Amino acid sequence: MILRLLLTLSLAAPATEEAAEAAYSAGDLEAALKMYLELAEAPGAHPPRALDGAHTSLRAMHREDPQGGHLCRARDMARELVRRDAFASEQERGAWIEMQAEDERDLAGVSCPDAGVGATERKASPETEQAVLEESGERVRSEPAARAEGPAPLSVPKDSSPWRPRSRIAAASALGAVGLGLLGWMAGALAGRARANEVIATITADAMADGREFTLGERAAVHDANDRHRRLDGIAKTVGIAGGVILLTSLAVLLVPPRGASRARVRASGAGLVYSF
Repeated sequence: MILRLLLTLSLAAPATEEAAEAAYSAGDLEAALKMYLELAEAPGAHPPRALDGAHTSLRAMHREDPQGGHLCRARDMARELVRRDAFASEQERGAWIEMQAEDERDLAGVSCPDAGVGATERKASPETEQAVLEESGERVRSEPAARAEGPAPLSVPKDSSPWRPRSRIAAASALGAVGLGLLGWMAGALAGRARANEVIATITADAMADGREFTLGERAAVHDANDRHRRLDGIAKTVGIAGGVILLTSLAVLLVPPRGASRARVRASGAGLVYSF
């Protein structure tokens, strides 16, 4: 009941990943598929991430209706993404290649609606297809002859630059600020150490020039400067190492490619919960 309520509310609002997950878990696969496709077309979206959910929804629809052509659409989606090769990492690319291979295995011996005249003409005129893709952003086949009946091919939006979660960018920025702050502290400690060393050198040079021993005031000043030199030297080393490590960590957090989205899904069923991968 709660899942149905969440689904009803999600359909009245713009598509979000949470709403799509709620629709999938409630068993409304058509609504989940529609929302995942809207997410993939949203500005700044990373299509392979959103289309992973759309692909999973299509495979779930195939399990419920094996004659509906849903697996053919899922295969076409994976094939088109692999052809464009617009992935954020090799891990993500490998996952989609594996998904395409899985679709091909499950379709062994099955004739999809897009096999035949349409497929032949598409191979013969890739320039026409590419021009339509660039103009409309949708996958459209050029078929002047009779078109085979069946489910319409899914659109696969062009990919944007490699996607980075906002939380990762924020964490990297915070770590970088801390690292730079510590390095600034190290610079201050080194400057203080240099001043302490200069005090010792000046007092020593004056005493040697006059050919005398240190006075009580000079001796106290030298001891105080020497203590500051040792203290600041230790601080500079400790803070510098910590700042460097934190700064490198911030760069690693920002630059490491994002992990491919999980394909695990769960939805309600009459006998309990059904997991799909």
